[in-house]
Amino acid sequence: MKKICTFLLVFLVTTVISVFPQKKLALHFSNATNKIESAKLLEKITYWELFLINNKINYDVIYDKDIESGISHKKYHTVVFPYSKVVSQDEYVSIEKYMENSGNLIAFGEFCFYEQGINTKSFERLEYLFGVLYSGYIQQKQMSLLAEFRSQFPVTKDIANQLPVQVSAKSSPVYVEIISSKSKSLSKVKSDNASNKIEKSLIVFNTMDNSKAAWFSFDPLEVISSREDVKKIEKIIINTINWFEESAPN
Repeated sequence: MKKICTFLLVFLVTTVISVFPQKKLALHFSNATNKIESAKLLEKITYWELFLINNKINYDVIYDKDIESGISHKKYHTVVFPYSKVVSQDEYVSIEKYMENSGNLIAFGEFCFYEQGINTKSFERLEYLFGVLYSGYIQQKQMSLLAEFRSQFPVTKDIANQLPVQVSAKSSPVYVEIISSKSKSLSKVKSDNASNKIEKSLIVFNTMDNSKAAWFSFDPLEVISSREDVKKIEKIIINTINWFEESAPN
């Protein structure tokens, strides 16, 4: 009798999972970026795969063609762009549709768009996706920058140490300006210059009608102050993924 009950329980769980499959996270491997910065992209993808496995997050790796053909919001609750320096117009249209259908987005770094036939990068799409305006790069000659954090923010509420973290400027991090009332800056460049009226935001969250989006100027690999600070950023990312997954419709 006990064996029969166990079998029925396993069968029921398997049936429920097959009928109502769990949504996954999609990790984007940028084929276009791979052509220009393959070593850097491989480093980022390797880090992210280990990070997701260690945190028991179910995921698929997807490629440019997968995005262009359409991302299913029923299959993926969140799409992560860990290092996508080249995003095509077709990919952007697909991302936009995915978000209109309640899909969530997390992107790191430049996240530039290239129009077909035009060999210049554009940050204009950042306005719609994240509610921000591209402001500039942190110059490499600065060597590093201090990123300070907002308190009382949902994804940082369980992080005790919210002191600034030191971030490498080797990759010339981008900073942005908030232009949407729906966007909130979680982190900005710490500056002693009181006359600087434009806030240099480094981490931004945008809450749209049907979806959420987060943009990070830097990732944990670029934090150079301490291992504790690396874990702090990783915790913020995990909290963000969990928040996005919980808010995604079934």
